[in-house]
Amino acid sequence: MKATKEIGAGGERKLPITGYWLFICNPNYWAVDVWLALGERQLLYKIPKEYQIFMKPRQQGLLRVGKDQRSKLKRANRPRLEAGIYAWVEIVDEPIFSSDPDPRGYYNQEDANKATWRVKIKILNNMLRKPILSNTLPDEPPFRYIHLPLQRATLPVEESVIKYVLNLSNLDLKTTKRLADTVEGIKYLETEFERSEPKVRQTISHYIERGTIGQKIKSIRKGRCQVCEALGKNEVAFLDRNGRAFSESHHVIPVNSAQIGSLSGLNIMVLCPNHHRQAHYGKFDIIEHRDLSWMIEIDGSSFEIDKATLSVERLR
Repeated sequence: MKATKEIGAGGERKLPITGYWLFICNPNYWAVDVWLALGERQLLYKIPKEYQIFMKPRQQGLLRVGKDQRSKLKRANRPRLEAGIYAWVEIVDEPIFSSDPDPRGYYNQEDANKATWRVKIKILNNMLRKPILSNTLPDEPPFRYIHLPLQRATLPVEESVIKYVLNLSNLDLKTTKRLADTVEGIKYLETEFERSEPKVRQTISHYIERGTIGQKIKSIRKGRCQVCEALGKNEVAFLDRNGRAFSESHHVIPVNSAQIGSLSGLNIMVLCPNHHRQAHYGKFDIIEHRDLSWMIEIDGSSFEIDKATLSVERLR
């Protein structure tokens, strides 16, 4: 790995470029608590010039808040922040030399207006209400820059630090559940699925299969089995206790295959319990995947089934 020099509390150090980052926020200059409370998803973050060539889209990091020395007046009576990790973030674009078009949170507006190197990051998980405090993290070399007072706005950290924090806060579970309920979130999970650990894949599969996307598509279909309908049979297996047609969501491409498209709404077929079991264990073959339909063969009969499409608006 390439190395770069970094100045910290303790002198000059050499840090490897890992592709994982610690975004260090000083609440005395930028009201991170105010910004996170707004629920915004993206921001331009100031970075040291020497790191701009190493930062790439999809790299991940943690937003670390240092010691909060703001006066009660400056905090507007809000509680003082404790040092710790307040967000899990991901780099969106290549760094740019720019001012910050969003002045909210800056105590000195000139800091927002100043052109400098910045990178756009998005919040994958906002941890304002339940941060991972620095004093709960290991006192070991990979974590030293979480504990030390630092002047720099960004530093590379080891991947083990990111994984430790995510496991500690159970972010994989919480974030996956949230992302599985949106069209944009599904797209993100698809790109993450292949490189995830088996346990994380299982979690993603669980929430995709039982999440909002499948429920919405079943609602669009009004619970009618698409195979029964194509065969001219009664497409409603039975009514549930609420008087709704009962059906199940079948992922044509298995979710655990990690193929692009396996997590999207276009991969879901609405089936009655009987045909859902047949899809997994019987003579049920997908002859052709088309953009908006499937050609399937069941027990020697072949026919076309339309795919259901979802827009962001239909999820609201």
